[in-house]
Amino acid sequence: MLTGMETTGRVAGAGCRAQAGSVLVALAPMFAVIGPAPGLESEAEYAYETLWNGVRVIAHLPGNGSMRLLSQTGVDVTDQYPELKALPVLLPGPQAVLDGEIITLDGEGRPSVERLQQRMSLHHPQAIGHAVEDLPVQLMLYDILYLGEPNVQLPYTSRRDLLDDLALASPGISVPAAWPAPGEQAFEQTRLEGYDGVVAKRLTWFLRGCPGLQAGKESDSCGAGQGTGFRLQGERPSTRSGGVVDVRCENQARTPC
Repeated sequence: MLTGMETTGRVAGAGCRAQAGSVLVALAPMFAVIGPAPGLESEAEYAYETLWNGVRVIAHLPGNGSMRLLSQTGVDVTDQYPELKALPVLLPGPQAVLDGEIITLDGEGRPSVERLQQRMSLHHPQAIGHAVEDLPVQLMLYDILYLGEPNVQLPYTSRRDLLDDLALASPGISVPAAWPAPGEQAFEQTRLEGYDGVVAKRLTWFLRGCPGLQAGKESDSCGAGQGTGFRLQGERPSTRSGGVVDVRCENQARTPC
């Protein structure tokens, strides 16, 4: 069984405070790393979420009815996904920064990397307009980094409660469920539903939001047994080779600004 964790993200440039008329800028997301799953003695310290294998985005909502979607490299991709512009309607205020993934489903309702790559390759407004019907995307939101004030100092459980309470739901936007332990049940459920696996997130995990933090420099592995090794940010292993399902473990202690 392949497993993993997520390495440290960072905030570049502006620091932890919102600038006038804006919200936290240049946020870089965390990425999963291959490694063993939490053992029986520690699995209750984690929540488990579906591994979507989508394209990571940070959604900036300044509270004025507008929205910016930034890719993991900081590129503004808002205009590529017009069907997601309902998000500021669902959350008209206060200022917010949300973390999630954009996915495209196949005919069986499962995430399709191939269809997503087709959609990502489109940039012309007319082609994008057709793709809204032919290759529609969905935004899966699983973390909230800012809601009127920074939330990076809050543990995962508190941030998750904030996100769930917002009740963000529309035909193309949702907050997927997180499973409590045991992890094997979460793993089996995702396998039965045809997904690639789960991401394990430590319940007490909170975010480091200080400028200049280099991703992947600090990692608290879940153990290096079974000869699986680890992959740091940027290596993005395939989750489909040999039919193996990934379990990704997020086990990173971080300090706030």
